[in-house]
Amino acid sequence: MTRVARILGPVALIAAVIALVPAAALAAEDDEEKKGDGGPLSKVYAQLGMIAGIPAFDIPSIQGQQTGYGMDVRAGYKVLTHLWLEGQWQWINRYETTTGFGTQLNVMRTNTFTGNFKVPAFTGPIQVYGLLGFGLQNAALKHGDDKTEWAMRVGGGGNFFFTDHIGIYGEVTYLKPFGALADFGTVPIAFGAVYQF
Repeated sequence: MTRVARILGPVALIAAVIALVPAAALAAEDDEEKKGDGGPLSKVYAQLGMIAGIPAFDIPSIQGQQTGYGMDVRAGYKVLTHLWLEGQWQWINRYETTTGFGTQLNVMRTNTFTGNFKVPAFTGPIQVYGLLGFGLQNAALKHGDDKTEWAMRVGGGGNFFFTDHIGIYGEVTYLKPFGALADFGTVPIAFGAVYQF
């Protein structure tokens, strides 16, 4: 399987799911109108999206840093109106570093797991929030040993709901690993679908 196929497969699947969000929203809205009020919504939500990871590597000898792409999956619980807790997994298929002449120096694939605190400023159909998370990042290197280190995530984003249950989200964070990966900070930009149970 080529490198392009490995990347495009998961991206195409996620894009297809996101493309179905408006249609699913309309169907759900019609169904809710028929059933009437089903009571208060659950405090549980889930998200599935795509991600572009912009490298912010702090390595002076490296001239080129290639943006990586992957997927973003998470589930959360609204403990209070203005405090949500969630578990998040982000997978980036490929970060590449090159010399100034375009020669490849290394390739890195990452899996990052964090537990996040979300503090929303608004909790209606439009939900804007700040985020702080802590967890682990694993980096698989083409040249070198795989490494797993502690990591911290800080940033913010928003949800926009078409119905009581279905919407989309966008988020920008700064992801800072520590230890042996301390020089490999990134700026993940995530976009996808959100479902509120």
